Amino acid sequence: MKIIAYFLANKKTSFFWKIVVCILYPFFSYSQTGQCLVQGYIKGGSSQQIFFSYKSREGYITDTVQCIQEKFSYIVPSTLDSVIEISIKSYQSAFFWQEEGSVNIVNSDKYLDKLIISGTPENDVLNLYRQNIEWINYGIENTSSSINSKKKENIINFIRKFYDKKTSVYLLYMLVSLYADNNSQYIQLFDNLSYKVKNTEVATELSLIIGEMKKKL
Repeated sequence: MKIIAYFLANKKTSFFWKIVVCILYPFFSYSQTGQCLVQGYIKGGSSQQIFFSYKSREGYITDTVQCIQEKFSYIVPSTLDSVIEISIKSYQSAFFWQEEGSVNIVNSDKYLDKLIISGTPENDVLNLYRQNIEWINYGIENTSSSINSKKKENIINFIRKFYDKKTSVYLLYMLVSLYADNNSQYIQLFDNLSYKVKNTEVATELSLIIGEMKKKL
């Protein structure tokens, strides 16, 4: 839990992703399906400590590994719909899907405070979202309670392209949590999500909110 608190307190962490962690983290399942092999290359991090935090059957686990010649590796049980938190420096924190397979992590040359996380299907989609939407400078700073309208529009279009991905579930959850301006659109987006992603704990929680929205139409 310490690393979660650190992530939320970090001024470099966008308001949007703080909301993601606060609202969604408790709902992620810890039903194990295999192994998630994390491999990283951190340029300039020859002796850097790497912090991980994730949910297990025993509760929340915080663990630490050491970079050796700018590389590190870590194995954690994979789950159906959980995330794992990683923090490397005061300005490099992120979460990723605790998905079965090999996850690759590198620090970005273009975005110095960002981590590029890819290698498994869901993490590839999350990485695509970050690099094409989340990390883009829209020219208008986000306020403390919203994201700018252009980014919101791009998020909605992203969800439409990836109805079969869990990343779309929590993006929709965030929109529903931050905005109450277009319930019919959110209902349509949720109804179009695939059965696979609807059968997750996060989607189950979201479905309750969508159900209340339908009653008000």
